[in-house]
This record gives sequence, structure tokens and C-alpha cells, in this order.
Amino acid sequence: MEKTVSRWVVSSVLAVALLLAAVPLWADTQTCLECHEDVVTAHDFAASVHGASDIGCQDCHVVADLDAHMEGEALPPAVDCATCHDSHSADHAGSVHAQAGVGCVECHDGIHRLAATAGNKQSLVNTCSSCHEMDGYAESVHGQAVAEGNADSASCGDCHGVHGVQSLSMADAKTARQFGADVCIRCHGDEEMMERNGVYAHAVHTYLASYHGKSYRLGYPELTATCADCHESHAVFGQHDPRASIHEDNRAATCGKCHEGSTRLFSYFYSHGDHSDFDNYPVLAITFWAMTTLLIGTFSVFWLHSILWMIRGLAENKEKKAALARGEAHIHIPDGHRVYKRFKPYHIFMHLLVIISFLILSLTGLPLKFADQHWAKVMMDWYGGTANAAFGHRIGAVITFVYFGMALVLSIHFLFIRKDIPAYGCSACSDRIP
Repeated sequence: MEKTVSRWVVSSVLAVALLLAAVPLWADTQTCLECHEDVVTAHDFAASVHGASDIGCQDCHVVADLDAHMEGEALPPAVDCATCHDSHSADHAGSVHAQAGVGCVECHDGIHRLAATAGNKQSLVNTCSSCHEMDGYAESVHGQAVAEGNADSASCGDCHGVHGVQSLSMADAKTARQFGADVCIRCHGDEEMMERNGVYAHAVHTYLASYHGKSYRLGYPELTATCADCHESHAVFGQHDPRASIHEDNRAATCGKCHEGSTRLFSYFYSHGDHSDFDNYPVLAITFWAMTTLLIGTFSVFWLHSILWMIRGLAENKEKKAALARGEAHIHIPDGHRVYKRFKPYHIFMHLLVIISFLILSLTGLPLKFADQHWAKVMMDWYGGTANAAFGHRIGAVITFVYFGMALVLSIHFLFIRKDIPAYGCSACSDRIP
């Protein structure tokens, strides 16, 4: 038994010795830094994000033969950051930076002294601005807020992402313009955040309720104005700042980028109008309630008329049944077989115009009204886009004005020109009353 134990001990010692002989000798971080102080000092590395996480030199720089390396004959292979940062590496692999040959160390400069940047948006902006000019971002409301340490404000990463950055210059028009609204809506749709920062909290709601926003929601951002078209992408300023694209002195030129010949009066369009905000949009609020009242009033009269007519019909039917019960079923109608022509050709033409215009206006208008519904997108795709629907809607409007004008002419002719209808109830003509 003792011999068996002794054999196991000897075998184990020999196995460990052979293993140590086969595996290269690894140096600790302190040993590496004794030779590589020109790269980073022990103090700076210990203060870095890697050093603070107990990540040593050998975790990134794999040295197969330490002796040969110390003699300058064996250099470690290129560092593969994906070993630890697999998710970030996967995002970067499909990015425009990877396509341009921009790797980790180009952005994470001073990798051995790298400090943690979580929550430090200004650090990210500084990194991006070393290669990208960013067209006035530093002076913008976003850039100034980030510089002041406001974590809510938009930095480069909030809009473009950090590792999976995609090219907008190479993207198609629809993708690029979709981006110009999506990234803004992501933050400005958070009303609590906007109120916390003193920013108009209903910008997204009012934009999506506008024609521009409805066209965007229906899937046609390339045919309408998105946030960046009006407010710019990087040089975003408050509306009272003379540098702002939406300043009253610059607004006509901004609208003119899409609407050729735009004037100052045209630019007064309520791009973010809210009919519930009477203080800021009194004309819009009054118009909304006036049209709503007109609509409800019109339908109410129609419904009341139909209900009263139905009651009258029921009463007449009851009287007829009572007459039948008394044996008074036969009612003599003089000239009962005479045929009356109810409509003349222009009456028929007017009715056709009413039907056609109603169908055109409703079929092209309903998808805009319910732009968030799937069926609305299907209808708009069938029309070929919002531009075609808008053209059709205008045709329906022209037809409406045509039959409205015809109705006015007909009414004036009936009231003031026709002389073949006696004025019933007039004492001077009472002898003409049949």
C-alpha cells in the first residue's frame, strides 16, 4: 500500500514537472512594465480601465516564447479586442468604420491609459470630432448642453451609435431621411425628459399629427420633411437664435429647400401647431372647434330629420292600417299613373360630381387621418405614395368647388330669376293658390 502511494506521488511530481516544461513561462504585468515603461507606466496602467479590472498585459498580448520575446525575437500577435468585447466587436464589424479600416485603437486612443468613459458624453464627442468636423455641433444647443455635463443632451453616440455606425452618405434617400426623424423622435418623444430640460414637450406629437409626420409614418420619409430638414442635423439652435434655420428670418429659405418659391408668409405655417393650445395657436384652436361644431351640427340635423321622418312614416302606416280596418282602403289619387321626371340632366351631373368628389376625398384622406394603421399604409402604397394621393385629393377639391358653384348658380336662379312658380301665401296672389 505504501509503495502504491509512493508511486502516485512520484508520478504526480513528474507530470507537473513535464507540464511546466511544456508551457511557456508567463510574466506578470509588473515584469512587462519593467521593459515597456516607454509605452505606459505602472501607475498609469493601474489607473486605467483595464488595470482597474485586473486585466494584465498577458491577457491581450499573448507571448508564446517569453525567453525569445525578451531577446527581441518573438513579437506577440495583433491584439484581438473581440476576445473580451465580443458584442462591441460584432457591431463594429458591420460598421462604416470597419469598412474604412478604422479599428479600436483609432478611436480608443491611448489604450494603455484608457479611462472609463461611461456617462461622459463629452469624451465621445471629442473622439469623434478628431476626424469629423460635425458642422457646428459644438456651438449648438446639443453640443453646449453636453459640454455642461447634461447627460440628457444628444451626443454623437445617441444619434449615430457608438460601434455600429452606419454610413448615411452611401445610404439611399429613404434610409437617410428616415434616420433624420427616427433619432430625433427617440429622445424628443420622451416628454418627461423634455420637460425636465425646459424643451417643448409636444414636438413629436404635433409633428406626427401634421402632413409631414403622417407621410413619414406611412413610409415615405423621402417625400416629406423630417426633423433634420427643418432643424438641421448638427447645427441645431433655438428658434430665437439668429443662427437657427427655423428663425423667422431664415424660415422662408428653410421651407424653400422643398417648396420652391417659399415666401415669408408661407413660412408662417404651423409646423407644430396644437389645436388644444389656445394661448399659442388661437386661430388654429378656433378653426378646429368651428369645423367640429359645423360637422356635428350638420350630422345632427340629418339624424334629427331622419328620425322625425321615420316617426311620421310609422304614424302614417298606423293610420293606413286603421283605415283598412274600417274598410276605407281605397284612396283615389287623381292622375295617379302620371310619370314625373325628378331630375334634369344638370341635376344628375351635379349628383355625380358630389359622389365622385366624396369618394376621391375620402379614399385619399382617410389614410392620412389614420396614418398609424397598417391598412392605411397598404392603401397609400396602392396609390403609389403620398404625392399621388395629394394630387388626387386636390382633384377632389376642385370637383367640390365646381358643384358648389353650380349649386350657388342654381339657387340664385331658383330664388330670383324663375317666374313660373307662384308665391304661395302672398295675399296679392292668393287667387293663384290651387
